[in-house]
Amino acid sequence: MQEIVSRVLEAEQQAEAIVREAGSKAAQIRQEAEAEAERALGQAREQAQDLARQALEEARGQAARERRQAEEEAERHRERFLAERREAIEAAAEAVALLLVTPEHARTSGGPSGSALPGGGVRQGPSAESAPAGT
Repeated sequence: MQEIVSRVLEAEQQAEAIVREAGSKAAQIRQEAEAEAERALGQAREQAQDLARQALEEARGQAARERRQAEEEAERHRERFLAERREAIEAAAEAVALLLVTPEHARTSGGPSGSALPGGGVRQGPSAESAPAGT
């Protein structure tokens, strides 16, 4: 009977040792799995940052291209606008220059050479100045 009890105690001790060893191995495996998961998360973060950085660079490039296109379109529109209205702009500039270099008395009285205003018109006193535009 003593021998049976000894064997049972010995078997219990061996079982406890096996359980302790299994627990130790489980803890080690758990630590390794956590470390691997942490490495995988770190790599995923780096990849996400790289992707975000690439997306940002692409968006900046696209924005720069769109801005250049808009500037080019605005420049073409400006050139077309000026070309279509060049004669009117030049005529207005000449009229303004003429008004600037013509003395006031020559503009209102017609002066010695006749009309000093573009289109041959002569202003006559205050009534011409107070008349509505286009008359």
